[in-house]
Amino acid sequence: MKVIVFGVGRQGERILELLVSTDKYEVSVFDKSVERLKYIEKKYENSVEVLNDVPELKTPDFNSFLKPFDIIVDALPSVHSYGLMKKVVESGNKMVSVSYLEEDFMEFDEKAKSKAALIIPDCGAAPGLSHLLAGYSAKRLENPESVIMKVGAIPKEPVPPFNHNITWSAFDLIQEYIRDAKIKNDGKFVNIRPLSKIFKEKVLGMELESFYTDGVRSFFASFPEIPEVEERTLRYKEHLDFMKVLEVSGFLTNQRIKTDKFDLIPSEFLAYLFENRFKKLPEEDIFLMEILVSGDDKREIHTYLMEYDYKNRISALVNSVAITAFVMIEMIANGEITEKGVFPLEKLANDDIYKKMIKAHENFGAKYRFEIKNEKG
Repeated sequence: MKVIVFGVGRQGERILELLVSTDKYEVSVFDKSVERLKYIEKKYENSVEVLNDVPELKTPDFNSFLKPFDIIVDALPSVHSYGLMKKVVESGNKMVSVSYLEEDFMEFDEKAKSKAALIIPDCGAAPGLSHLLAGYSAKRLENPESVIMKVGAIPKEPVPPFNHNITWSAFDLIQEYIRDAKIKNDGKFVNIRPLSKIFKEKVLGMELESFYTDGVRSFFASFPEIPEVEERTLRYKEHLDFMKVLEVSGFLTNQRIKTDKFDLIPSEFLAYLFENRFKKLPEEDIFLMEILVSGDDKREIHTYLMEYDYKNRISALVNSVAITAFVMIEMIANGEITEKGVFPLEKLANDDIYKKMIKAHENFGAKYRFEIKNEKG
């Protein structure tokens, strides 16, 4: 089975490692970075086909280029993913995407069905695994009333003044603090500036803070009947204080600024600074989640913790993202997922996928707990 991975940064390379480890796939990779491609070619030698050039995305040749591949993996920065997803739909391929793209991927659903294409978007950790767990519980409850997804990748030992670390695309990380968070409150949609409201949290014994982020996304459409839905991102308090200073200083915007002395987009410049100033911070991280789904006078609670893999030097977040994507790739390859259209993980959530997903994560060291609490007064 032929698989191509677009983007071999931190997350793309970990997915690549998992694919190569099975000896089941003919794997090709493409990345715009010549340095990354040279690194991949040297590390994986003859086990991976490194493509130094592909047809231009907007040309018909790109559709023809995609045809021989059974599964396309999108691990690109979010700004490039929409165009790739559109081409995958047009060519009738299957895609697993871990990108945090801003556009509404559900708009491809009807065309994907007509082209017999399958798109599994947001197939990472959060959104991704978080949606699978929330969707699993929402389907179990007869009348789900509330979904709160608390998620976060944080350093194991925070270093001031940043009190965070860069384990994935710095640009996409910054978007969490920029994009309005869409939540549902009392059945009505509300858009909130991410840092405008901060919550005190205690998750897995850790004293943290959280803020609204734009991670609910497709879950609204998948479960329109649920009146209360939100995602909160977990962080150390000191990190949020740091980001608030950047916000009031004008760095947290995607709006271009032109003067007679410079022309730049503050968020892109900030991403460049983050990558260069903070890349030497300790990479050891943890990824944790607390997913709360209430209804029928009870609450279902999923808690999840992935820690940094010291033996293989793999980020907890990167591992969680890659394992989630890899399980979906495997299930497509094995013929266990045959749907056509756009299927975020909450729509695919069933007993079989849930059990296989949790088992895979636990096999790689994740600690997971599921409990039900009675909320009836």
